[in-house]
Amino acid sequence: MSVQQGIFSAKLCEMDEQYERFQARLMTCQQMEHEAIRRECGYMARECRESEYILAQSMKGCRSRAVRRLADIQLEYMKKADDILENDMAEDMSDIADRAERRAEASTLYAEFSMDFAVQAMRHAMRAALTAIDAQMDCDEKRSPQGGGNP
Repeated sequence: MSVQQGIFSAKLCEMDEQYERFQARLMTCQQMEHEAIRRECGYMARECRESEYILAQSMKGCRSRAVRRLADIQLEYMKKADDILENDMAEDMSDIADRAERRAEASTLYAEFSMDFAVQAMRHAMRAALTAIDAQMDCDEKRSPQGGGNP
């Protein structure tokens, strides 16, 4: 597929859709009652587990070792991040005496970090996409009669 056809069009649409869902869901959840938030937490935990399972399963048939390694790193990151959220974050906030306040502050910091991490992941994705577009253009130029490259 040539660059002009938009080799990342489908992924961009998927990312746009996911971001819109994320934003709408977060805005809605900020207005919910406490019990509804607890239910949403359960739904989100289940959604994350399903996503991790799908990622792990999809990598079993992947023909690229590098992509499998990246998926393994992503799965390991998610597992460690969950462990920190569940077990370590509140304890690290020792300057706050009340345990509930410690947990609330730690969870907020974790959420902010997660959003910052998502922005950094977008930058990394942009770098990877530009590298792929450059490589595709090299291939297109070599195939093209006017392309300057000799086969």
